[in-house]
Amino acid sequence: MLVLAWAVATGCTVNAASTTQCSVDAGLVCDGNSVGYSCDGAATPQQNDSALTCGAGVAEASGETGFCCAVQAGSACTIDHSAGCTDGSTGYSCAGAESPTDSDPAQACGAGVSDNNGNSLYCCVTTAAASSCAPDASVAGCSGGSYGFSCTSTDTPTDGNAALTCSTAAAGDNGSSLYCCVGFSQGTSSCTPDSSVVGCTGSSFGFSCTSTDTPDQTQTSLTCSTPAPGPDNEMLYCCSNN
Repeated sequence: MLVLAWAVATGCTVNAASTTQCSVDAGLVCDGNSVGYSCDGAATPQQNDSALTCGAGVAEASGETGFCCAVQAGSACTIDHSAGCTDGSTGYSCAGAESPTDSDPAQACGAGVSDNNGNSLYCCVTTAAASSCAPDASVAGCSGGSYGFSCTSTDTPTDGNAALTCSTAAAGDNGSSLYCCVGFSQGTSSCTPDSSVVGCTGSSFGFSCTSTDTPDQTQTSLTCSTPAPGPDNEMLYCCSNN
């Protein structure tokens, strides 16, 4: 298991946003309440979330680069592993009425849940800076811990964050497309998001599994349909977020 020392790099030049991706990686051990991210290519977590401060990247055996990141000082919200985010999203604890989107509107967050200290806990995801998709809390039908997005071009939220799986697009104002999305941290599961699954209506999401495991075993907030056999002996599911 890779252990990353917490050290904030200085004097760096930020390049243009990369089309490659970063995702939360629970396999990285980071100090304090910082969170581990694994990134492809030259991508960095800050390109997707400008509220993060990250240490120097360390090469991983997978070929990705691992980072330990924390929210920048000055925000009333801090990264909090106790938020119970099981979908690959990042957990935050916020004091008062502040939410993570106040300091970083590029994030999409679920509803806040009060903890025993009077703070609010959030699970949040981001999309790439170059994406036309932006978080949109006004999207109807995004229940439970799902996240609303509106897109003004032909790209989808999954193009900006491959860890998301999204509903079929609904027509929005001014030609925009509206989505409800959930994060899915695959880990060792044989299940993957599959937008080709037929019959996943509304804010339900398609998955295909090549073994006996099911999507709701990996992400317990999902409720899934009875499986249907796919063309290659995989099992197909439509799942909604509780």
